[in-house]
Amino acid sequence: MTHHHIVGAALDGAQVAAIFDRQGTGIAKFGALLDGSGIDFVVLRPDSATVRFAPSVAAAVLARHTRSVGLVVGAAPLRDHPYNLARRLGSIDHASGGRVGWLVLLGEPAAADGRSVWTSAPRGDVPADAVRAVRELWESWPPDAVVDDREHGVFADSARIRYVDHTGAHSITGPLNIPEPPQIKPPIFAESPVPAEYRDLAGLADVVLGLPGTPVRGPVLRWVDAGSSGPAPTDAAGVVIAGEGSPAAIVAAAARHVTATAAAPPGTTLRARLRLPAPEPVLPRDARSAFPAA
Repeated sequence: MTHHHIVGAALDGAQVAAIFDRQGTGIAKFGALLDGSGIDFVVLRPDSATVRFAPSVAAAVLARHTRSVGLVVGAAPLRDHPYNLARRLGSIDHASGGRVGWLVLLGEPAAADGRSVWTSAPRGDVPADAVRAVRELWESWPPDAVVDDREHGVFADSARIRYVDHTGAHSITGPLNIPEPPQIKPPIFAESPVPAEYRDLAGLADVVLGLPGTPVRGPVLRWVDAGSSGPAPTDAAGVVIAGEGSPAAIVAAAARHVTATAAAPPGTTLRARLRLPAPEPVLPRDARSAFPAA
């Protein structure tokens, strides 16, 4: 797989809802369109006015109807608890074979272009602490703890499942109730610039959408309007196409920016498509067992 740059498409709540119809025939067609477009991922945002399809539900359905495209779920840690986010995103990562990502929303997605409108929070450290907690929860159940010994009726080596004992803006003991996701740590996306009141989030993101300047572990991707006919920005690792129009039109506009010389093979994770390094462990080696052996 060789890409000159990374390409994503972003859909707002109304566009996400438009993918679905009563018969369900449009879902498979749109999934095939996503895979065939060659783009690396699609961002699914919530609809603040009428929540017809939660992004995580849309991603879970699309996971069944796609094979290669990444599915980035927009979710606000000011609204959703880290445990629920970790379980939901981890489950979709399993269902998709390692293709989920999380766009950390810091406000209500009510802007005309579908992007976040920043709102003040009583605790500005909540989003950053949620990211830390989610990453710890994803690591609390090592995948090799699943032994699947049918002869002796043993599903998992439960002594290897660990507490997270997280303290901060959130207090979480854990562990998560699903095994570690295929990507170990699904990529975290953040929008730049990060407002000052959420400055603790800076440096935790794997991918930044928007203006360069926010500390990031991986690529910075520029927003580009779907109706733009100008050249793609050259000061970023790629682009994310958003704007007015049907979901198919947004994907078609994004596909025009794809310069891949080879398609991503089946089984490629979103981390691999984004060229992110292997994630570092976050739980201490001596983290206490949730189910210690007698």
